[in-house]
Amino acid sequence: MLGKILRWLLIIVVGFLGIGLLLPGTSHVERQIDIASPAPLVYDQVNELKNWVNWSPWAKLDPNVKWVYSEPSSAGLGAYYTWVGNDKVGEGKLTIIDAKPTELLKTKMEFKGQGDAMADFKFTAKDSTATKVVWSFDSDHGMNPFARWFGLAMNSFIGPDYEKGLANLKAHCESKK
Repeated sequence: MLGKILRWLLIIVVGFLGIGLLLPGTSHVERQIDIASPAPLVYDQVNELKNWVNWSPWAKLDPNVKWVYSEPSSAGLGAYYTWVGNDKVGEGKLTIIDAKPTELLKTKMEFKGQGDAMADFKFTAKDSTATKVVWSFDSDHGMNPFARWFGLAMNSFIGPDYEKGLANLKAHCESKK
């Protein structure tokens, strides 16, 4: 009886791992919003990393999070911040790796113990008073079958936070008019 249980358990584990290796090796999450503010204002709110506390969906999860910003500038190519917080926000580093004013901002996120990911902001001026913002997240799971299973749920895990962050960014930018 114990032998049968162990065999079935082994079949389940091998099946779980085998199927995990067949799952997609990457995850992509994307949300967008229209903001009634000019592209330079919206871009500056994202490009200046110290502004993220005004709109980031994760900034409010831990009021005691410790932020450290790059110097002499916390904006533009090469700027970064590190954070250390509770279990909800964890620990890591975000770095701007590409910046095209009023068009694009690419960031690399390094999550302690969880690997790296990329996030992009694309800004499209709809006219001189409105901007479309597309915020995306991309993660490579490599050959880790557990990470690939987790990747299936990435959209439902991160998507609502991206929606909240974009809504916060919209409210913050539109209040500056």
